[in-house]
Amino acid sequence: MIKILLATLLTVSMNASGAESVAIENLNTKLQKSKTGWVAKDTWLNHLSQAELTRMMGARDVQPSGINFSTRQSSQAPEVFDWRNRDGVNYITPVLNQGNCGSCVAFAAVGTLESQMNVTSLVPSLNPRFSSEALFACGGGSCNYGWWPSSAASYLARVGVPDEACAPYTRGATGKDVACSTICSSSANRSQRVVNSISPSNIDEVKAALNNGPMVTTMQVYTDFVVYSSGVYKHTTGERLGGHAISLIGFDDTKNAWIIRHSWGPYWALD
Repeated sequence: MIKILLATLLTVSMNASGAESVAIENLNTKLQKSKTGWVAKDTWLNHLSQAELTRMMGARDVQPSGINFSTRQSSQAPEVFDWRNRDGVNYITPVLNQGNCGSCVAFAAVGTLESQMNVTSLVPSLNPRFSSEALFACGGGSCNYGWWPSSAASYLARVGVPDEACAPYTRGATGKDVACSTICSSSANRSQRVVNSISPSNIDEVKAALNNGPMVTTMQVYTDFVVYSSGVYKHTTGERLGGHAISLIGFDDTKNAWIIRHSWGPYWALD
């Protein structure tokens, strides 16, 4: 079995909150008046029902508090750190879409592992594709219930995850769970496994850990976040949808912001 060194997984909680399923013009007026610094636009998520949106928030046990960005800047950290642009090179693999399933934990873990392999191999164009389907199905995730980030990290360390061709992702279209027995019979021989992980506990530790590569984290999502377009997102209005797993790929001290990678497709929040 091939092992990936320095595959860093983080399970911390970050807050994000917001507005209803959402009248865009009214929300943007409110954002402008309150000078929150971000802009909303219509997205495909905004056309889902409340039940469908809630189902997509599959990160379990996400608490409403965690590591929020501090205006205190570490003397060791650069002002901006972004794995999409490290010395002009993008190490982040393409953003995918979890679709009609609460599988965000698997997508966050797999996306982080893929990007970490780009970083560790020093071949940013490698862009390996691992199977979110296999990780979610065999690790114990469920579309209706979701999964725990800690369980994903443990499974990646104990068993690993095979390539995408071993178990293509179907849940996003069908919304239905599939059995672990449906993945390819050679999965054990074609899996990558995490051999090292850490759990930073404060902002300086998180920033330092990012030097090794992206990390898995979670956030609370409220309804205005689904129509985020640009700027630094801040709570404005709306009810809680649930916990969402994401990949933390950088920070921007000049804006007091974290930089994240989601699993809602390449066009969400794209101007």
